[in-house]
Amino acid sequence: MKIAKYIGIAVAAIIVIVIAIGAYVAATFNPNDYKPKIIQLVKEKTGRTLKLGGDIKLSFWPNIGADLGKVWLSDKGSDKQFASVERARISLKLLPLLSKKLIVDEVDLKGLRADLVRFKDGKTNFGDLLGGGAAAAQGGGSKSGGGGSAAGGGTQPGFNIDIAHVGIEDAAVSYADQQTGAQYAVSDLNLKTGRLAPNVPTTIDFAAAVRSNQPQLNAKVKLKTKLTFDLEQQHYVLQDLDGGIQGDAARMKNLSATLAGDNVDARLATHEFVIRKLGFDVTGKQQSGGEVSAKFKIPQLTLTSKQ
Repeated sequence: MKIAKYIGIAVAAIIVIVIAIGAYVAATFNPNDYKPKIIQLVKEKTGRTLKLGGDIKLSFWPNIGADLGKVWLSDKGSDKQFASVERARISLKLLPLLSKKLIVDEVDLKGLRADLVRFKDGKTNFGDLLGGGAAAAQGGGSKSGGGGSAAGGGTQPGFNIDIAHVGIEDAAVSYADQQTGAQYAVSDLNLKTGRLAPNVPTTIDFAAAVRSNQPQLNAKVKLKTKLTFDLEQQHYVLQDLDGGIQGDAARMKNLSATLAGDNVDARLATHEFVIRKLGFDVTGKQQSGGEVSAKFKIPQLTLTSKQ
């Protein structure tokens, strides 16, 4: 009994010390003092200009978190804006770090703006970020680290990526292909997810406005579903699909389409697809004036590379 008592006292003392250290660091450590070094490091590694418009705010309990405020990033070797975020917050669960597990508690982005371009020579203004920063631009970058890791950083050995929540509010992303003349724009993008981890079902709630010129499209899109994925096996499952499109598409005006289904199972590595109880209803008006109304129901459909 005395041993248990002593252990309890020791653990309590350790907890008090940890809290005291955290409180002291929070009270005395100012991350904004390191903003010039962060900006310089980004410049050296990527050739891009980073601007941090607001104060960086840290939290240490119950999770380690950072609120970055407004973030602005330029194109490589230019002062032209590539992307910006009005507010960015990320937090990590504290206790799993002791067992070398990196669990991101939340990722919240508000007011994301990004302008993606593929130039006439086939290069893009974002390829260096996908392949490891400056090293990739020189042809020596490593492969992307997978879901949840920072662009070009990859995952650290011995750490598992597990994101508890992702929230994106009022985002807008555009893509211009100078080779084909195609232009795409997604605005009013809002995304909420549950836990993102391999083989763990997570809820997805997505809505956005989409515009493009190839094909002609000006519509609002929404989708609610439950996603299960395995990136290594390239296996993705969507369950309880509920989605819709409203707007103009190609030669259709006042298009209204709804999608509902039980299950879509995609194994990309082996080119196998299984669809179960999928329904698709479409109404609209052709440019010629004719009305269109159609319903599709698929009890089950299996597609393979051979059949």
